[in-house]
Amino acid sequence: MMWKFREIGEGEPERFPRESEFFIAGDLDITSSLVRETIQNSLDARRETPVRVRFSFISHNMSEVRQFYGGLVEHLRACNLLDADFSEGQPFRLFIAEDFMTTGLTGSIKRDQISETSISDYYNFWWREGIGQKHGKHGGRWGLGKVTFHGVSRFHSYWGLTIRFDDKRTFLLGKSLLKPHQYNGRWFDYYGYFASEGYKPIEDKTILDGFCAKFGISRKFEPGLSIVIPMVREEINTDAIIRATIMHYFLPIAKGELIVEIKVENSSLVTINGSTLREIARLQNWDGTIWQDRDVNSLIDFVESAKNIHNSCSLVELGSSGNGLTISEALFGGSLELLRDNFRAGQPLGFKIPVEIKPISDSPRKSYFSVFVQRDENLDKADEFYWRSGILIANIRMLGRHQVRALLSADDEPISRFLGDSETPAHADWNERTEDFKKKYNKARDTLRFVKSSIREIVRILDLPPPGRETDFLKETFHVIEPSIELDNGNETESQIIKPRPQPPPPRQSIFDVLKIQGGFRLSLIDTKIELPLEIVVITAYDVRRGSPFKKYSRWDFDLSNMSRSISGGQELDVSGNRVRLRVDNYNFTFDIKGFDLKRDIVVRISRRS
Repeated sequence: MMWKFREIGEGEPERFPRESEFFIAGDLDITSSLVRETIQNSLDARRETPVRVRFSFISHNMSEVRQFYGGLVEHLRACNLLDADFSEGQPFRLFIAEDFMTTGLTGSIKRDQISETSISDYYNFWWREGIGQKHGKHGGRWGLGKVTFHGVSRFHSYWGLTIRFDDKRTFLLGKSLLKPHQYNGRWFDYYGYFASEGYKPIEDKTILDGFCAKFGISRKFEPGLSIVIPMVREEINTDAIIRATIMHYFLPIAKGELIVEIKVENSSLVTINGSTLREIARLQNWDGTIWQDRDVNSLIDFVESAKNIHNSCSLVELGSSGNGLTISEALFGGSLELLRDNFRAGQPLGFKIPVEIKPISDSPRKSYFSVFVQRDENLDKADEFYWRSGILIANIRMLGRHQVRALLSADDEPISRFLGDSETPAHADWNERTEDFKKKYNKARDTLRFVKSSIREIVRILDLPPPGRETDFLKETFHVIEPSIELDNGNETESQIIKPRPQPPPPRQSIFDVLKIQGGFRLSLIDTKIELPLEIVVITAYDVRRGSPFKKYSRWDFDLSNMSRSISGGQELDVSGNRVRLRVDNYNFTFDIKGFDLKRDIVVRISRRS
C-alpha cells in the first residue's frame, strides 16, 4: 500500500493539468472555490434534508503517519513541490471536509463494470476528468470541479474515505495531480494514486481505522464522504471558510436545506443554520471581500421574506404571451398598478415565471422559476443573486445601479437542467456559447436570455415613476397655427377669417446638446441659467421608418447597463434597458455613452424628473 505513479511510454503525450485555474475567477477566490465544490457535491448526493457538512483543520507531520505518504514524497521533490529544507518531522496543516445525510460514492468501482449509460459516482469521482455525468438538478456538469481539491494543496494531493449508503462498504483512495516528471532516470505521468494492488480501493479495516484516527475523521458509521487535503494553502482558514460558506450558500442555509459546521482551531464548533445565519454573518469582518459594502442584515431580511413568500404560496404568477419569451406589462394582469405601489413602498414581491424548455431530442416541457425583488433606496447599486438548485451563479450582473435587491431561484427540474447545461466549469455564469448547449435545445439562446434578463425586465416594469412625474422637455417645441377658412353660403362665397388662437410663446432654448460620437452620443448641458441640481431621464432607441422608435425598442436591441458610460459634473442614479437616470450637479455636465450599432441611427429623448 503506497502511492503509485505510472511511467510514460515512448510516443505518449505529456500533460500538465491546469483545470483548477477555471475555478478562481471573478468573485471566486481559492477558499470560495473549495467551499463551493465541497458543498455542491454534498448537495448533489443528498439523501435527506438538511444535508450536514463539517469543515475542520488538524496539524501533523509525515513522520507520524509515514505509511500514508509512502511513495509520494520523492515524486513531490521531483516536481519541486517541497522546499529543499523540508523535513518529514515538520508540522503542517490539513483540511478535512465531511458530509452527512448523503449517499457516499456509490456505483461500480471497476472500469469493466461501467457502460456508456450506467452512472457510477465512485468511478466518476476518482477516474474521470472532464467527463461529467451529472444532470437534471445536480450542480456539477463538467467533471472538473474536483481538481479544486488538488489546487488548494501544496502537495496537489488528497484522500477520500467514503461509506456507501447502498452496500455499506467503506473505501479509501488517494489521488495526486502533479506534472510529468523525471525520477531515478525514468519519466512518470502527472497523476498518482494511493490504492491497493491493481488500483483497487483500500478496504482493510485496520488501515481504515488507522486513517480515521490519524486524520481526525469524525465519521463513524454514517454514509457520506470525507475529504482530507494535506498541506493546505495558508489563505484557507476558519474565518475564510465561514465567510465563503455564508456568501455562496446563504439561500439553502436559510431555507433549511443545509447545515454547515466549522471546527475552529480552539476546538469550538461554529454551526451555521437557518437560526444562526444572521448572527454569525453580522459578526464577520467583511473587509476585503465582495460583501464589504453589503448591508448583511437587510439582505437576510430580504431572504427571509422571499422564503416566507414562497412557503405561503404568495407568488404572483405571470401569464405567458406568444412565444413565452417576453415579459411585458400585460402579463401582470390587473394587479400591475398595485404591484407598482407596493414596489415603490419597499415591500418584497415574489413572482412565478413560466417557461417552456424545448430539448431537441425530447418533447417540450413546462417549467418555471421564481424571482423576488425589493426596492431599497439605501442601496448605491443593485444587490442581485442568481441561484440554480442551491448553487449561486456568482458572476451574473444585470441591474446596474438600480436601488433594488433581487433574487432568482431556479429549482424545477427542466429549467434547472437547461441552465446547468449552459454553465461554465466554475458555475459562475449562464453562457449561451457553452459547448454543445445550443445543440441540446431549440431556442436555446432566446430562452437563456429571457431567464437572465427576467429580473431586469420585471424591475423595469415595476419601477416606472407614477403618472405626472415626468415632463417632456419637447412638449412646446411644435405648435399649429390655424389658417383662415372659406365658407360656401349657397351661390356666394364668403371669406370669413377665423382668428387664430394666440400664438404660444417662442420655444424655449434647448437645455442640452446631443452630439454624435463614435458608437454613441455625448450629452452636454448648455443652459447656464437653469437651477441645479437637476434630475433627468434619458431614453434612447434605434430610429425606425414608421411609428414611435421608443415603443418599438426591444431589449435585444441594446442594454445601456452593458455599455461604456462616463459622466462628469453629475451622477448616474440608475440604468436599465434603454433608460438612464442622471443628476446634473454643475454647469460643466457631460455624459458619454458608447456601444451602439454603428449602422443604426440613434434617437434620444430627455425628460425632467420633478
